[in-house]
Amino acid sequence: MRLIQPYEREEREWSEVQGEGEVEVAGVSEAMAREEGERGLVPPDEDEKEPEWVGWWKRTTEQDLERLKPKVAEYGAGDLELMGAGLSMLTGGVAQRGQESAIAFYALGKIARIISALEDGRSPSDDSWLDLEIYARMARRVRVTGGVWPGGDGC
Repeated sequence: MRLIQPYEREEREWSEVQGEGEVEVAGVSEAMAREEGERGLVPPDEDEKEPEWVGWWKRTTEQDLERLKPKVAEYGAGDLELMGAGLSMLTGGVAQRGQESAIAFYALGKIARIISALEDGRSPSDDSWLDLEIYARMARRVRVTGGVWPGGDGC
């Protein structure tokens, strides 16, 4: 017997699995879990020594970084710098705060898209959730670097 924990669902149920055949874990079939793994939602390793969620977090972060690299190359810093400059007028003329405001604006738009999907009875896309995570990290980087984002001045 082995225990499998769902890795996409909010519920934290554990299902006991015995024998062979199709396995269902808290409403997620084995086939669906395999498909989700191919989309970047990775099931936890069975032999991890640290808590399951820590291993999942690390693997997901690595996968997200690989998905982020082409986006940074494509978009650069121009949009963030332009929006940041405009919004810095509302935040005391400090470029870093303007860029954080621009990122908050981007995040708000993504949150609105996620809420609209939920209101329509649809699941928000994984890409929307990834973008929201990216915006949070962008804000953290802008804060640490004083307003420098890859593709802009100094990067």
